[in-house]
Amino acid sequence: MFFKEYFFYIVCKQTGERMNNFDKDMIPEEPSFDDCDLLYEDDGLLPCDASDDSFIYKYLPNGCIAVIKGPVFSYAPVSDDFPDGVTTIGDRSFKGYDLMSIEIPDSVKVIGDGAFSECKNLTAIEIPNGVTNIGNYAFYGCLKLSKIKLSGNIEHIGNNAFSYCTSLTSIKIPDSITVMGDCIFRECSSLVSVEIPDSVTSIGNGTFSGCTNLTSITLPHSISSIGNGAFYECRKLKIIKIPESVKRIGEHAFFGCYALTICGSKGSAAEKYAMKNNIKFIEE
Repeated sequence: MFFKEYFFYIVCKQTGERMNNFDKDMIPEEPSFDDCDLLYEDDGLLPCDASDDSFIYKYLPNGCIAVIKGPVFSYAPVSDDFPDGVTTIGDRSFKGYDLMSIEIPDSVKVIGDGAFSECKNLTAIEIPNGVTNIGNYAFYGCLKLSKIKLSGNIEHIGNNAFSYCTSLTSIKIPDSITVMGDCIFRECSSLVSVEIPDSVTSIGNGTFSGCTNLTSITLPHSISSIGNGAFYECRKLKIIKIPESVKRIGEHAFFGCYALTICGSKGSAAEKYAMKNNIKFIEE
């Protein structure tokens, strides 16, 4: 596709860089707007498309431009037709789009910050084996997202990656994960089942806060730290076995868990936390 047959110019909101008077035969060339994902049509003209062998530019109704350069895909149009060889889905690429489903290609290694945030009609997602990094807020606020399949090669899940996914009922953490970041599943109010592998050594601050339907969870003996507010306001959490390997339990880790009984070893961090916070404790 080419530019439509009228003249206009494009301005970068970040740098002020400008491309003047394009017609259908004029294609942006490197390094025009290098690494920029905030472009807009200065004169409010109709959206248009352009592409060449190296770059694809998609002008969106909201005035931003989708730039696909090399392996990076950012500010994408609503489509599951990714270019061949894409390795990164850029920050906020699909934020707020009306997606019900999308197939992420195997070539993708990184899902950027907020890439699919607030896609309120997205119901399921499968993270392919190539992905090693899921960014902060990647799927934040996907209210209908009920099924998530994480690949066994993910090394990092960012803070708030799945927070406010209020339809999510279960999650299995892959054994490639060692640290669960802050607020990953915050306010996942339908979450009832969580599988944590014995590769995990710490649970971050607020990781499961506001998971009001979570009734039980098993912590592996690999865990040494539970962060502040990790299970804050998990009101239906009835029993949790905290292994002796846990040496630190953060402030308000189980605040608002009114039905909770903690099971653990005598003299452990679990017993000390329970006594300090007036939570029923059973010695194992």
